[in-house]
Amino acid sequence: MPEHGLLTRQLRRLSALGTGLLASLLPALAFAAPAAEAKGGGGALVAFYAFGALTLFGAIMTITRKNAVSAALFLVLTLFCTGGIYLTLHATFLAAIQVLVYAGAIMVLFIFVVMSVGKPEEQDMQLLRGWPVKLLGLLAIGALLW
Repeated sequence: MPEHGLLTRQLRRLSALGTGLLASLLPALAFAAPAAEAKGGGGALVAFYAFGALTLFGAIMTITRKNAVSAALFLVLTLFCTGGIYLTLHATFLAAIQVLVYAGAIMVLFIFVVMSVGKPEEQDMQLLRGWPVKLLGLLAIGALLW
């Protein structure tokens, strides 16, 4: 039992550290927003803030998940949204490298290692089943084809 208390304290420290790091990213988003507005107009600014919000959401979910696979998938979301931020700033090379190198190669390697360990799951993935997820998938396919 003492190990559980130690683990909980370490997770709290890590969570506080991650929250502090995320709070330090907010001024960077605020300073980069005028550049997005100047380069692309109002639509680019909306996309910039949407990608910024999704990036922060993905980063918070990454550091708060207990399941390593779901944390890795939220990290993939964070990396893709970071690439989207680069696109709104017209830094296409950085966006391509972000998606190809980080979200593509490194995360595939990380997920492969996590899956290879074979740790038994503590929780069932009931969240990803049912008609709302199927409806969301159909909407996403429709948006891609439109």
